[in-house]
Amino acid sequence: MEWPEFKIFLDPVVFENAILSCGSLVYISNLKCASSFFHESFRRLNWHKITFSQIDWKNQHVFGHILEPNTRRNKAVAEVISQNKAYDLFYNDESFRQLVKHLPLLDGHSKSFHELYGDHCDEIDWIPITGRGSQEVADKTSAFLVEIGNIKLFNRWAWDRPNQSDSRKKQLEQDLAKLWETDRPASADQYLQRDCDLHHRVITQFDYNAPTWAESSWLRR
Repeated sequence: MEWPEFKIFLDPVVFENAILSCGSLVYISNLKCASSFFHESFRRLNWHKITFSQIDWKNQHVFGHILEPNTRRNKAVAEVISQNKAYDLFYNDESFRQLVKHLPLLDGHSKSFHELYGDHCDEIDWIPITGRGSQEVADKTSAFLVEIGNIKLFNRWAWDRPNQSDSRKKQLEQDLAKLWETDRPASADQYLQRDCDLHHRVITQFDYNAPTWAESSWLRR
C-alpha cells in the first residue's frame, strides 16, 4: 500500500550524518541526539565538513552524543511523520499505524549507530544525553572541548537556534513509544540490539560528575 502524503515511501532520501572537523577533533552529528544544536554551534565556529572515510582514526579524536536507542527510534519516526505532515494519516489510518508500529528503521533519522559507523562505534568518545538537561550536556561538551582540544566556547553555543519541537510532536513520540513497546517481536529488537548494548556500556562507564575528561570518558582505561 502507498500513502501519497507520506513521501518517504515514494521518494526515499539517502543521506549520511554530517561530520565536522576542527584540527584533531571530529564531531559526528547523530540525528535525534541534539545534533541540530551542536552542528549549528560548530558550524558557527567554522568547523569544516568531512566524510566518514576521511576520518584519521589514529590521529583524530572522534566524539558524538548518544541517546537511548529505543527513545531515539521513536523520536526519529515522529520526525519523519512530522516532516511529511502525516499526523492525520498516523492517527486515522490503522494500516499505516500498524506499519510503523514495530518498524525499527524508517529513514536516515532512525538508522542505527552500528549501520552508520560499524565497529568504529567502540572508538567514538560518546557523551550520553539520556536523562540529561540541555545545559548539563552543553557544559560537559564544553569541558571535553577545553581539555581535549583546547577550544573554549564560553557562551557561543547556538541557544538562539529555534527549537523545532512542539507539543504535537512530543505527544506523537509518546504514542509511538507505546506502540513500540506493545507486543514487540524479537525481530524488531535485533536491529537495535548492538546499539542498546553500546548505550548501556556508555552510561555505565561515563561519569558526569568527574572533574576531568580523563576521568569522565567511557573510553577511560
